[in-house]
Amino acid sequence: MKPLNKILILVIILLHWSCQRDQIIPDSYKLDCSKYPVSGDYKFPDQGTNDGEKSFLNVTGNPDYQIPANVLDTISTEGLIKTCLNYPYFTSIFLSSCHDVQGSFKHYMENFNGFITLYKRNDVSFKLLERYICCEWEDKNYTLPLTDGNKYIHYFIEIMLAQDEIIQQLDDQNRKILFTKALDIYETHLQENDKAFSVFSLLILGKIMVFDEFQPFMSEYNKNDHIKWFFESGSYCCYNNFSVFKAIEENARLYN
Repeated sequence: MKPLNKILILVIILLHWSCQRDQIIPDSYKLDCSKYPVSGDYKFPDQGTNDGEKSFLNVTGNPDYQIPANVLDTISTEGLIKTCLNYPYFTSIFLSSCHDVQGSFKHYMENFNGFITLYKRNDVSFKLLERYICCEWEDKNYTLPLTDGNKYIHYFIEIMLAQDEIIQQLDDQNRKILFTKALDIYETHLQENDKAFSVFSLLILGKIMVFDEFQPFMSEYNKNDHIKWFFESGSYCCYNNFSVFKAIEENARLYN
């Protein structure tokens, strides 16, 4: 190989490594959250305020609930995340079936062009993690500096982060940061007596431990079909899940 070619390859490798390091969130979480709320998101047509008026499974194929093609590719990843979080019938994920939140969310991912595009972007995991860290979790009004305000927004972000595509895309350090933050948020849920929706923090914690093959948890995971079902369903209303939640919580404290 010619010396010039070797130099070019080395430069490309160094540039790639530099770009990767630029997307590592510091352990202190001291980010510039002042950039939120972001602009450039898509505003959906006003469809009324009653989420129960239309079935979530019917509206996702309706052109009125899709982002126009000529607009979609011009939206930044931050703006697209905000657009997805403000999707008018995102709350139907919870209303359609508390036993299968993951199934409802997958339908959303497969039928709403905003999510289809978002999950194809290379920086989606980092931007979601950044957005998660910049959330004002202690705000009693359940608003964020990045949205127009929705009491379910916090849970939407956790569901978006709990997907295998996101956890796999994060590097080791950022995945550790996500784990630590999710455990912090889980504690916040407990302090606010918000046990039902704390399950989405647990979903993140459990999936990361499986991805990293954390052996104390894997021993429990391999013999407990309820944990596997919880990962597949994201259920927050099943009475039998309490033993599952306890197993994830106890192992998460060991992992961290």
